[in-house]
Amino acid sequence: MLQIATIPDATVNNRCVTCQIAGIVFMYTDITIMLNIAQAKKAINPAASAR
Repeated sequence: MLQIATIPDATVNNRCVTCQIAGIVFMYTDITIMLNIAQAKKAINPAASAR
């Protein structure tokens, strides 16, 4: 995720469209997984997340 955010615009423009789409898909997949993990931790241990 951090690598995608730090790539210069010129480099991104030179990449193929498929590569850009793949990068976006992977980025959103990572975000979704992290959110699911956070929700799972809250469900497992509600007392810790309530602090």
